[in-house]
Amino acid sequence: MKKSLLICILLMSLSLCFANVYKLTDLVNHAIQNSSTMRKSNTNLENVKDSHSQYLFDILPNATYNASYNHPSSIDYYSSFNIGKSISLNEPVYFNIRRSSLDKKIAELNHQNQMKKVAYDVLNAYIDIIQTQKNIEISQKNIDLQRRIYNQVMIQFQNDRKTIYDIQQSQVDTLDSYIALKDLKNSYRKQRENLFFMINMEDEGFPLDSYEFEIIEQNAEFEDNLSIQANQLSLKRSKLSLTQQYLDLFPNLSLNYNWQTSTNDNSMPELFDVDNYKDSYTFSVNLSYPLFNFSDTGFSYRIAKRNITTDKIDLEDTINETKKNLNQTILDWEMIYQTYSLYEQKHQLTQANLDIAEERFALGLISSLDLDKARIQYLESEVQLVNRYYTLIKKQEEINYLKSNKLLGLW
Repeated sequence: MKKSLLICILLMSLSLCFANVYKLTDLVNHAIQNSSTMRKSNTNLENVKDSHSQYLFDILPNATYNASYNHPSSIDYYSSFNIGKSISLNEPVYFNIRRSSLDKKIAELNHQNQMKKVAYDVLNAYIDIIQTQKNIEISQKNIDLQRRIYNQVMIQFQNDRKTIYDIQQSQVDTLDSYIALKDLKNSYRKQRENLFFMINMEDEGFPLDSYEFEIIEQNAEFEDNLSIQANQLSLKRSKLSLTQQYLDLFPNLSLNYNWQTSTNDNSMPELFDVDNYKDSYTFSVNLSYPLFNFSDTGFSYRIAKRNITTDKIDLEDTINETKKNLNQTILDWEMIYQTYSLYEQKHQLTQANLDIAEERFALGLISSLDLDKARIQYLESEVQLVNRYYTLIKKQEEINYLKSNKLLGLW
């Protein structure tokens, strides 16, 4: 029994330890749910949806119920129920519904794009922190090596094997290492502050869990991203409004229908007694044409038509610019990937040189100073490889963002 209890406590402790880290997926999901940007986007989307629903209800006819009671000059009860509707050739209700439907689709696309932008920004901020964190670890190792090199140079100087210049140069290298570490720690602090401010979350100081990124070959295949799709719908909306303005140039034909049932009696009528009610209805067809504001309507239509042409040009420019940016980003990715492969080779060579230096040091063929220099060369190549790796991952996700593909296959 005690053994089982201890195992349970151990498992709970381990689960708590693993829980006390910030995972990338949790940070992004928290930002999508709680960041100020997404809360505003959610509010805007809900408002647009309600506006669309409001326009849908305009399809219903106008319905009113009236009741009155006059006293004391006379005792008179009056009640009536009216239903009426007017439909015109250039029906505003139809165009409002069509426009609001497009507005809803545009808002949904913008919401998706905003969600992807938040995930992209959090991902970049997360990568910057992880990159800086790894550089801090390497920089700390470098400082330890610089200290040992300085001590060895001092010993050799005391034995007249090094000059004062060598000591001062070693001091400079050591100070540079300290300065670099200070700068990295300061950058790390600012990066964490920016990340948690971005996602609207309090930083409790837990470490960030490393995420295993995958390098995937990129291609220039591209259709439409979310921003272009939203712009295309906006152009469609403008064309719809232009159609409405075009119909305003013609006489307006409207159909009107009104039905009324009412009662007027000296006694309180039964509300549902249909025999006490009298029906009446009207049906009319109207034709109207503005004689003196035709010029205003005509000029407004021509201006709107020119604006449509401008919107088409802007959309084409946006598509071409997006394709250009995508092609340039893919070329950047290919260049970074090639240099990343070279840095991998360099890192392997410095590892091999370090292995040889350790063997030669064990045989007494080189000094510990030469061994530490080989280690420093290895650490420098490791920093270069780490920086190039995360630059490659960021560029890869930038391509996914430009294509509106899922970031890391998740968002």
